[in-house]
Amino acid sequence: MSNNISQVVLHLLSKNGPQTSKQLLSHINGYRETISHKYLKSKVLDNMKNQNLIHKKIFRGDSNDPKSKIKPLWLWNINENKVNKVAHMELNSERENDNEQAKQKDVVNEI
Repeated sequence: MSNNISQVVLHLLSKNGPQTSKQLLSHINGYRETISHKYLKSKVLDNMKNQNLIHKKIFRGDSNDPKSKIKPLWLWNINENKVNKVAHMELNSERENDNEQAKQKDVVNEI
């Protein structure tokens, strides 16, 4: 399966909602060959952040409970002003796209 990593990130954020970089990494490895956490953060996520496609928000858990010792989480979110979430809900590999195009050509040839 061959997909651009940034497309996979947008797909995962659209499908699963805000996630940490570690959560994204665990899901990305199911879609393409293994990449490192450092590469994901320094190259992919920072580049997407600079393009204003995604941004980080802090999630502090239950802020009403002062005794709560939950560590705050930095979650990646899609910039909905710039990215259409619905368009990224499904992710097709290039091979699947080629198969769909071939099927469409077969249908046209039959007519």
